Amino acid sequence: MSTRRPCLFFVIGTRPEVIKLAPVIHECLRRPQYEVVICCTGQHQRLLSPLLSFFNLSVTEFLELPSNQDCLTQRCSDLLQALNKPLQEYQPDLVIVQGDTISAFTGALAASYHQLPVAHIEAGYRSFSTRSPFPEESHRRLIAPLADLHFAPSETEAVHLRAEGIQSGVHVVGNTVIDALHYTQSSLDQGHSDRLSEKGVSETDPIILVTTHRREHYGQAFQNIAQALTQIAQSHPQVQVVFPVHPNPAVHALMTQSLADLPSILLLEPLDYPDMLALMGRSHLILTDSGGIQEEAAYLKKPVLILRSHTERHALIDLGLAKLIGTDPDHICHHVTQLLNDDSLYTQMTQAATPYGNGTSAQQILAHIDDTFGASTSSKMETTNQSRLC
Repeated sequence: MSTRRPCLFFVIGTRPEVIKLAPVIHECLRRPQYEVVICCTGQHQRLLSPLLSFFNLSVTEFLELPSNQDCLTQRCSDLLQALNKPLQEYQPDLVIVQGDTISAFTGALAASYHQLPVAHIEAGYRSFSTRSPFPEESHRRLIAPLADLHFAPSETEAVHLRAEGIQSGVHVVGNTVIDALHYTQSSLDQGHSDRLSEKGVSETDPIILVTTHRREHYGQAFQNIAQALTQIAQSHPQVQVVFPVHPNPAVHALMTQSLADLPSILLLEPLDYPDMLALMGRSHLILTDSGGIQEEAAYLKKPVLILRSHTERHALIDLGLAKLIGTDPDHICHHVTQLLNDDSLYTQMTQAATPYGNGTSAQQILAHIDDTFGASTSSKMETTNQSRLC
């Protein structure tokens, strides 16, 4: 039996994965009994470097992939092939993936091909529509049967997993985004607020924060959102709409062309994570199709209008912390106007506590991983290790 330290292999490709895995990685690094490997797929390469620096993370392996590859099948094939070498080299005892990205899916699939145990953080989210979000809903459904440990954000997600026949290894731990938010809030200072002001963010007017990037919105849905924002700017000139625009050309070109000349709409380049949290704190309400921002906004007591037809974060809807409003321009304007004019409704959407925990998710996850490598399961792990692919 080998006496080497168990190797925990993290697959990271996007900005949300860095944010949500950083607390878990640091919790691992506090335990000298583990070797920690961070494998970066470079899915959001330009956006990752500031985050990795902010969270003080050192990447062990950068995968070299063709740039600007927007074909999902080719990207999946490239990632599977690129992951083969580091998985063979490190022979990890546990591959850890987060969320529903193509990096998470291919990381879990490659680990399965090597007969390696998989832990899935943020397991059990379901929109029950493979087209929304696309392709993320398919990714998370496909990861579930490949994983051995399923870390669910709330009991709602645990119920989804059990309904799919996954009975073992399911643990409700909250969402690590709250851990990351706690860490980041402690570092926010006047400098972050000053930077926002220097970028043109109002210090006095009510702010509507907007983010949108979903692949299923390419085309007409993005045009509808741009039309709605134009109507909001014209109907509510006392409000500033602040829109950090995603760098994807499908988003950036359309939004810039449609909105750049409107005086009450401020288009920004993507913000660093601390500045984004500072902006969320300054905002009156938030329009988004981002899952992570929904979770953060609920903790920050900011009403969220979800620019999607389906959501996987049902607990937020059930608690009244968010509303699912789609992308119809008139519908968006109606709900924004309601929240701007109805103080009672606004207050209702800020009362409930977040369903995603109190910032101890990483500690809970590591407690379960520690148990996995305890005496009671050592024989299982040895058997798995012995059957790995060459």
